[in-house]
Amino acid sequence: MMAKEGEEKMERRRRTEILIKGRRKVLSHIVSHIRSIHKVEVINEPSLGLSMIKMRERGKGELFYIGEALITEAKVYVDGAMGIGILFGEDSDKALDLAIVDGAYNLNSEECKLFYEILLREEERIKNLENNKKNQILKTKVDFTTMEV
Repeated sequence: MMAKEGEEKMERRRRTEILIKGRRKVLSHIVSHIRSIHKVEVINEPSLGLSMIKMRERGKGELFYIGEALITEAKVYVDGAMGIGILFGEDSDKALDLAIVDGAYNLNSEECKLFYEILLREEERIKNLENNKKNQILKTKVDFTTMEV
């Protein structure tokens, strides 16, 4: 997949999801490239916290909280641009790395355009893995319409 002109920037939510679900070496490669060019200053070391989980009730469509989830959060400056890394669970290194990537994108760093193709390839790999897993599960699904009762 080649990026079209002006499509080198990926929205934050999509980029973060790829980096969280993807291989660790992809995130490490991007972070090492950013660190080699920019000054990274940690504002808040990675720390654990709790986040309320919202759900939308189907009938009336009202929001309500179903509980709390453990998160890890970190904040950095990348050449003065703030970056935040938050993920479910406990992973201080990944939270810090996500914050660094976020800071580089908030800086509108030119090399972030280089990461676009890497992220697209990793997203495709993740989708293929998820589809393979889904297909494996569907193989075991029972079709009750063909059963004689």
